[in-house]
Parts: sequence; structure tokens; C-alpha cells
Amino acid sequence: MAFLIISISIPAILHLSSDLEDDSNVMMAMDGAGRIKDAMTQAYFSGEGSKHTVEVSTGHCMLSIGGEGADGYGIKVLFDDQERGAVYLQRPTIKVLGGPLKVMGDAKLLVECVKLHGDYGVTVSIVD
Repeated sequence: MAFLIISISIPAILHLSSDLEDDSNVMMAMDGAGRIKDAMTQAYFSGEGSKHTVEVSTGHCMLSIGGEGADGYGIKVLFDDQERGAVYLQRPTIKVLGGPLKVMGDAKLLVECVKLHGDYGVTVSIVD
């Protein structure tokens, strides 16, 4: 009887362990997205030409920073090509200029407040 209970429990425990690891990666990436948002806010309030760097670690997730339309005002956390979280640049509304930037793993980012083609916002780039 004990063998039956153990054999039934093992797949469920392994699945739970995998889910916890996935959630841990998402939480790590969400923390990085929050730090990027903080750097964007600091640069934005400091004015045009202000630069801030931030180091992030995304685990097995990808951060998609900026983009077209409404995506230009946020940072998405993607895991296995599915959106698992997002941070939006509200209060103030800060636009990410220059198109989407994809970040995976450990990265050092440069956030700069700029005025580009008449739009005021921030750019984000990867620093070597």
C-alpha cells in the first residue's frame, strides 16, 4: 500500500517542483523589471540627457522592454513565449523610445532620458 501511495505521489511532487522553479524565475524577472522601471523614473525626472545603469538577472525568462502602441509604456516578462507578468510605466507615463529591447539572463542596461523625433521619453540599451 505504501509503495502505491509513493508511486502516485512522485509525479505530482515533481510537477510541483517544476512549477516552483518556473515561479521563481518569473519572480526574479519581475524584480528586474521593477528595477528597470525605477531607473527609468529616475532618468525621466532628472531630465533630458540623464543616464542611469541597472543590472538585472532574468533567470530563464525574457524581458521585452517597450514596443509599439501600448507596449511602448511597459516591460513584459515572458516565460516559454507566454506573458507571465508586466510592469507599466504609469505616474508618470513614460514612453520607451526606439522599439522593443529583448533581454535574457544577466545584463547591465543603460537607461537614458531623451527627446527623439519630438517625443520625450527614455531609451534602454545593453551595456557590454
